[in-house]
Amino acid sequence: MALDDRTKALLSTFLLLWMKNNELICNQTYVDSSSDSESDFSTDYSDDEVASVEDLSDTEEKLFEEYRSLQEQHKKMEQKARLAQELEAAQNAEIKIETETETNHQLLEEKVVQEGEGGGQGEEDAANASVLQKRSMLLDEEDYDEPLESETKKRRMELL
Repeated sequence: MALDDRTKALLSTFLLLWMKNNELICNQTYVDSSSDSESDFSTDYSDDEVASVEDLSDTEEKLFEEYRSLQEQHKKMEQKARLAQELEAAQNAEIKIETETETNHQLLEEKVVQEGEGGGQGEEDAANASVLQKRSMLLDEEDYDEPLESETKKRRMELL
């Protein structure tokens, strides 16, 4: 996953603040457990140091939330790109099917014309060819157009 410059900057700032926060925590001096002291940690921190740690924690949380938001936006953009590719593929398939259908109809018409010119049962052959052509057109419409149109409409709606 490629990160843009803003995300990299936020991530590096987040890591620096996290390391600084951990450094301040690690620098705390622990009281020896064998001593009679009631507290586990020494409390010799100045108000500025405590405020600094609190500010770092708040900044860390804000940066983390912004980083999550950027991740979600990136996922949404990838999903939209994938849907756009699928829509383009469906449209290309629809165009291909339409082209094939037109070619089939032209070939059928040419066959009807050739059989009609050949003599014999010209009128009967032409009538049969006409019926076959109508059946072919109905089957083409039922098999290809409706599912692709509805699928195309669904994909367009998803992109919006």
